[in-house]
Amino acid sequence: MRHVAIGLVLSLCAAAAVVALMDRFQGGPPPTADATQELTARIAALERQLAEPARSSRDPRTLPEIARMLEENQGLILDAERNTRRDLQGIYERLLARLDELSAGTKQTSADTPEARAAVHARLKELGITLKLDEGSIEIGGTFSETDRPLEFLVVAPGGRAYESLFLIEVSPSALKIAVEELGFSECDPDPETFRWASDAPGLTLYVRWGERELPCRVENLIWNRETDAPMERTRWMFTASRFFTDNRTWERIFAAELYKNLVALSLTYAGEALLANPLEAAANENIFFPNRKLCPASGTPVTLILRKTPVPEWDKG
Repeated sequence: MRHVAIGLVLSLCAAAAVVALMDRFQGGPPPTADATQELTARIAALERQLAEPARSSRDPRTLPEIARMLEENQGLILDAERNTRRDLQGIYERLLARLDELSAGTKQTSADTPEARAAVHARLKELGITLKLDEGSIEIGGTFSETDRPLEFLVVAPGGRAYESLFLIEVSPSALKIAVEELGFSECDPDPETFRWASDAPGLTLYVRWGERELPCRVENLIWNRETDAPMERTRWMFTASRFFTDNRTWERIFAAELYKNLVALSLTYAGEALLANPLEAAANENIFFPNRKLCPASGTPVTLILRKTPVPEWDKG
């Protein structure tokens, strides 16, 4: 009876494990036919062993032995799943890249007309983005966000990490990306090994205006570098343009900036997911930047953020 009871328990364990493992495939491709056939053969052999009486007191069909066999079967399933997903996702990514190339070519032709560009600019205006091509600038309204914590971001949209950002800007990340491209900027990536941008890489100059200030203020003036005990070094902000990635469960193509709502990164950690990034070496330190309390107004103060193609010397004097 003891062996019968053990056999029944182990059979139930094996069945439950198989059900649990197969549940992992919901939302993804199943294992290959060969992997399924091998798994079926292993489970059948296991059931045959459990159906036989114990041959001796040293019969290896103990719970640890059965668990080991189940782990082997689990590894077989997971390897098959992983390989299938990798192959399919690779094909999917290549197809998407090709479609993006074809789509970009079509858009280039249709969007170059004055009427088409005027329609784009009007739509951006509706979304809260004022594009001034003659001045080489973009203006967006928002508020001062966090003024008492270390800063990982300069700007986020609603839903982003406002508790680690200096500004909260009411704007769609996708719309802001289009506006920066309309200003004449293309995605600018750092060196893949050093993660440093070239000294002549094009970037934007950022200003902010609030209250009764006569002239806009460089955003770097509002950020305190704890290491140098001075305002942040002035820099050009790199247009990293965020990134797209594929959800390997839904196969949905996702724009990172739209998902995370982080627009301008101070920390190098978030440079890849934001639209603009801080290129300074200090960006590698996540605990170096803080609000400049001598200059920052209270949280919630309305502001206008200005993204400029080139600096304004008169504004830079302040």
